[in-house]
Amino acid sequence: LCTFSNGINLGDTTLSNYKEGTFTPTLDKGVTSITSPNNATGRYVRVGKQLFVSFYFYKTSAPTTSGTGNWTIGGLPFACVTGTPYGSIGAGYVKIQSSSYQHTSPYRWQTSTTDGTKLLLFGTQSQTNNTGGTVEFSGFGVLEIA
Repeated sequence: LCTFSNGINLGDTTLSNYKEGTFTPTLDKGVTSITSPNNATGRYVRVGKQLFVSFYFYKTSAPTTSGTGNWTIGGLPFACVTGTPYGSIGAGYVKIQSSSYQHTSPYRWQTSTTDGTKLLLFGTQSQTNNTGGTVEFSGFGVLEIA
């Protein structure tokens, strides 16, 4: 219990849940999983219900994808809020078919409406299929834990 002289009492739950660690992000496009990445790293810091997260996913000669559906990062260490307002974080690298798109449109990773451990890519190329080239994605930001 922490009490300040001005009467503010933080109680025993304030900052009672602090964790930091790593996770391995996964990448899907529609029903296609991009396996055996050259590099897939993620880091997080949890403070209460806030999740500070960063990730990077890179794969040369990624498989061909088809159909509709957004690129999806999975494997977040905690389930995040899935309803409105949707949580989102900024996208860094957006490379599909060995072409970089991060400067062509504002991109964001938004929490899935059905699975709080997944983020969907939004932006002009968010549903672009890969035809065997390199894929590279990254993101960083703060999300709310469910």
